[in-house]
Amino acid sequence: MSLLVPLVMRKQILETAIREELGRLGAMGGQKVIVTSRYGGEVDLPEPLWTPVLADGSRPVMISDNIEFGVFDHRCAQDRHYHRLAMECYTVLGGTMLIEVAENIYSLAPGDSIVVPPPLPHQVLRTSPFLAQVILTNCYGPADKYTLP
Repeated sequence: MSLLVPLVMRKQILETAIREELGRLGAMGGQKVIVTSRYGGEVDLPEPLWTPVLADGSRPVMISDNIEFGVFDHRCAQDRHYHRLAMECYTVLGGTMLIEVAENIYSLAPGDSIVVPPPLPHQVLRTSPFLAQVILTNCYGPADKYTLP
């Protein structure tokens, strides 16, 4: 399914996915919802209502030209990185998330957001339980992610 239809993501479905360890969200703490290209194991979203995993184990996503959207929690690994083109907007849905941006640490509570413009280096720190979403605009997928030591 392309972005020519709305995408609905229900909080209850997301919470169930975490609690029951469905799909990658439960097992690894993060899952893409909208992607510029498939990363593996993903299929087109069959309807506008997002679900974390289908009966056959595949993960439904929408395909977009230059936007990515994902949900993740404190279990999701993230390396320190930057983007030359993409801008990232993180929003905390629950708990407290720490993020390091350009060597400054920011503490975000539910409802807080932080926008990280290119090319600022950043990394979400896994220090306490949280649930967050991230939206990347002007995104070109893995081709625009540069990992730092």
